[in-house]
Amino acid sequence: MKNLRWCVACAASLLSAAAVAQDTQPYTDDPVDDAATRAADSADKARQDAEQATDREANQAADVSEADRKDWNKGERDQKKRALLTKGVGLGVEVGGGVQQFLGRTASSVTDPAGAWTARLVVGTRSHIAGEAAYIGSAQALDALGVSDRARLTSNGVEGLLRVNVLRGAFQPYAAAGYTFRRYNISNSAVNTSSVADAANVNELPVAAGLAYRFKPLVTDVRFTLRNAFGTPLIPDANLSTYSVDAKVGFEF
Repeated sequence: MKNLRWCVACAASLLSAAAVAQDTQPYTDDPVDDAATRAADSADKARQDAEQATDREANQAADVSEADRKDWNKGERDQKKRALLTKGVGLGVEVGGGVQQFLGRTASSVTDPAGAWTARLVVGTRSHIAGEAAYIGSAQALDALGVSDRARLTSNGVEGLLRVNVLRGAFQPYAAAGYTFRRYNISNSAVNTSSVADAANVNELPVAAGLAYRFKPLVTDVRFTLRNAFGTPLIPDANLSTYSVDAKVGFEF
C-alpha cells in the first residue's frame, strides 16, 4: 500500500510538470494550436505596422499642411502689400538735393557746378498719371571779372510737372515734363561790374526721367532733369539751360 501511494504521488508530480512546461512553450505539438498562435502573432504585428504607418502619414500630412499654411500666409501678405501700394490716388512729400550745371559753355565757364535742392509734393503716387508741385533752389560759385572772389550765383524758383508712372508697384520708373520759373541773383559781392546781371528771371521747360522706390510709407526717388531755359539773359549770349541729377526721400500718404 505504501508503494502504491508513492507511485501515485510520482505520477501526479510528472503530470503537473508536464502541464507547466506546456503553458510556457509558445507553440505546441498540435498543428492547429500552432497555426492559431502564429496567426495571432501576425495579426498583432500587422496592427502595430498599420499604427506606425498611420502615425507617419499623419506627421507627413501635418508637415504639408504647415507648408501650405506658410505659403498661403505669404501670398496673403504679398496681396495686401500690393493692395496698399495701389489703393487710392496717393500723395507724396519729398525733399532732397543733387548737382546742377549749365549746358552752355559761356555760362559754365564762369560758374562752378551748383548744389541744388528741392521740396516736392506729388499727387498720384499710386496712379499712372500724377502731378508735381515743387520749390527748387541752387547755389554755385561765380568766377567773373568785376565781382568778389566769394561771389555766389543763387537761384530760387517754383515748378509744376505732369508725370507718367510706368508702373504702380514698389519700383516705379517715370517720366515728367512741365514748366519752371526761376530767379537768379548774385550774392556775397558788394560790387558787380561784371557782364553778369545782378538778377534775372528765367523761364524753363523741364523734362525728367526717374525711378522711385515705394515701401509704404517711405519713398525714395532718383531723377535726371534737363531744363531748357529762355527769358531775360543773365549772362550776355549765354545759354542758361541746365541739367541736374538729384535724389530725394519722403513719405507717402
